[in-house]
Amino acid sequence: MRRQNLLLGVAIASAVSLGACSSSPPAKYDLRDQTRQELSPGLTRRYINSDKATMAIYELRKGVRIGTHYHDSEQLTYVQAGRLRITIEGKAYNIGAGEVLTIPQYAKHSIEALENTVEIDYFTPKRYNWSEDRDETGPLRPVN
Repeated sequence: MRRQNLLLGVAIASAVSLGACSSSPPAKYDLRDQTRQELSPGLTRRYINSDKATMAIYELRKGVRIGTHYHDSEQLTYVQAGRLRITIEGKAYNIGAGEVLTIPQYAKHSIEALENTVEIDYFTPKRYNWSEDRDETGPLRPVN
């Protein structure tokens, strides 16, 4: 019995240290109600922040370019429709509908829309600077 309790305690401690337990309750969002933020002509964004991650949906018109930048978040980019050229640390990757590209934390990267594109990005840790930007609409609010 003692060994089982010890193992259970180790399992719970491990789960907590790995972030398995969230400090917030589950939340439901409806992206259909979110106003698209126009970041530049032909580039819009909607996004959600949780405690530890950010999910963003971008719509890019063909030819739109996002200049070289980096951030302290790892990024997974999923192309829902269209095609992108993402250059990471000088190497170009073309990704199309149904494909995912991972962008390491702090890697310098740029993006070009080769077609009209819808992309979904997942960032961890969350993009803190977006939620603190008072010039933007801000993150989605939970649906009650």
